[in-house]
Amino acid sequence: MIQVYLEDKLLNIKRFPDSSGNKSSKIKWTASKSALVELIYALHAYGAFNDGASDIKVISRLFETTFDIELGIFTTLTSK
Repeated sequence: MIQVYLEDKLLNIKRFPDSSGNKSSKIKWTASKSALVELIYALHAYGAFNDGASDIKVISRLFETTFDIELGIFTTLTSK
């Protein structure tokens, strides 16, 4: 259910313009970094992106860009 909710929110951000006419508003992550890292690991473990074939670094970069946050921890990980 979380996966469906997040995918829907990400799609809506790209689809609908905000009140200033921009294609999307910048969303800032305001919870803890560790909460976002846990969410990323959970979605990766579930295989939520590209049928489980997405590298965790790619997923983390997507979240960093989407939520305007630096996670840094994923830069030290190696791909499988």
